[in-house]
Amino acid sequence: MNAPKTILIVEDHDESRFLYGEILRIEDYEVQETADGREALDYLSAHPAPNLIVMDLTFPYMSAKEFVDELRKDEKWAQIPL
Repeated sequence: MNAPKTILIVEDHDESRFLYGEILRIEDYEVQETADGREALDYLSAHPAPNLIVMDLTFPYMSAKEFVDELRKDEKWAQIPL
């Protein structure tokens, strides 16, 4: 049996983040959730890279572009599909 694929959700709207997570869990994905780009980068620093990042285009503290720019600077994260 294969390990479940991990998806990181980056979404500042609590209800949307919860709904996306529940839908993905029903489909047997392991889901991690963060509320903004800074929190997502902190998560990535402390955990293995997810198989996919699903993200909002607007969230507080940093823009989606800033988040992607930071993500692509680190070779561990550069190939994670968004």
